[in-house]
Amino acid sequence: MSTKSLNREALYEAIDQVSKEPTPPLEIQEFGQQEFEHPEAEESIWFLRGAKSDYRDVVHFWLKALQYVLERNAPQRAFGRESLHYENTLCREISREEFNRILMCGNDLKTRHDFHLKGQFQQAWLMDGSWNDLAALAVTDCEFVALFWETTA
Repeated sequence: MSTKSLNREALYEAIDQVSKEPTPPLEIQEFGQQEFEHPEAEESIWFLRGAKSDYRDVVHFWLKALQYVLERNAPQRAFGRESLHYENTLCREISREEFNRILMCGNDLKTRHDFHLKGQFQQAWLMDGSWNDLAALAVTDCEFVALFWETTA
């Protein structure tokens, strides 16, 4: 599957198979509210990175990244079709500049982090843009990257 075919239908079609598979290696940076300059904002960030050689395509990576984050938030719920909502399957293509602005949400972290892309940028998508959740996905020539930001405030 090419990166151009990231859409809701592809996610719904692949989720049953992907949810049952073991997760290939993920580099994970996870930050809770105490790691922000203003912990009263009740924010969380997850930054996940996976090598292109470990994932079949962008759909496979996104579903595994989403599965990781959702299982951390609600470990008692099984990851499956009911986990895909309009809000986390937006699949709206964005520019590199827009993706870089989304990465700036980590500027409020007092903990060291590394939210840069490795390799040559190819494509990015806004996957969730609701008021209290932000998720974006990018592809370079060598990796997939996902960033999830949420707040309960």
